[in-house]
Amino acid sequence: MLKLDDEFYKEEVRCGFKVTEKRKRVWAVELNLLNEFDAFAKKYNLKYYAGFGTLLGAARHKGFIPWDDDVDIFMMRDDYMKMAKYAREYFCGQAINGRRMVFEDAYSKNTVFRSYISKIRDCETTIAEPFMIENGTFAGISIDIFPYDATFDGTETMARNTRIRYELWLCFVIGKGDPENVKQALGGTSILGDEILKKVCSLPDDDRMKLFEDHALSMWGKSSKVYLFYSSLVYDGKYDNDVDLWSDTCELPFENLMVPAPAAWDKVLRDIYGDYNEFVMGGSLHENSYYDPDTPFYEYENGRKRIPEDWDGSL
Repeated sequence: MLKLDDEFYKEEVRCGFKVTEKRKRVWAVELNLLNEFDAFAKKYNLKYYAGFGTLLGAARHKGFIPWDDDVDIFMMRDDYMKMAKYAREYFCGQAINGRRMVFEDAYSKNTVFRSYISKIRDCETTIAEPFMIENGTFAGISIDIFPYDATFDGTETMARNTRIRYELWLCFVIGKGDPENVKQALGGTSILGDEILKKVCSLPDDDRMKLFEDHALSMWGKSSKVYLFYSSLVYDGKYDNDVDLWSDTCELPFENLMVPAPAAWDKVLRDIYGDYNEFVMGGSLHENSYYDPDTPFYEYENGRKRIPEDWDGSL
């Protein structure tokens, strides 16, 4: 476990927000995961960057945004695919410096939520996000790894490939055995065509995901724009970056670590947040999640431990 001095764990007020001792213990778990991921990335010569609130926190607070509770990592699609291949063996549930960690993605047998992102989880801890609480499922506290993909840059080729990638994604999330679900989501017309759509939707989950990822990888390096593929669709390219912004790397302080960031981090942050020095005290993607940084998640799964009845949703 990463060594942190006693002062780190003390409750304090940062930027007018009370950071509890428990939040600090959750942060410590995430910092350790980040530190171990950094060692892994260096071993396999993989490039990654602090992303979202982690990049913002590094630039503005030299650490966590006080009201944040997670760590986000960005990787370009080509490095992301290499990472996933190596991480399945590296983070396989065996102890790493005294902590059992596991890599989780859409192919994992016991994943609680199949998505296009992946996670590194600490098996000695517990998190239950709101949807998990409803389903009675638990997992280890994690850091999130997001693939950055080629996005639409105004060319016909990228327009077609972007649409195909979206259709393949729909085949994975809603098309299992039923291509009509996909056609309905597309408004009735598929660029893949009915026969291919039917064939793809008939495939097992892992095969449908692999088709999506293989197509995303085939697009890499063919566009001047990049972002998270799904967010690019949802926001119609509003937050897409010039790929050149990610060509050079620097390091920024993050609590007691140094994290890699795009050298053009100021431009990247302004593209996403506008005036990022203006505080917006909002929740993270894991808001209202239950955390226990001291108990393995399987203690909750087998009923030996329960979420306290008086828990009010806070951390």
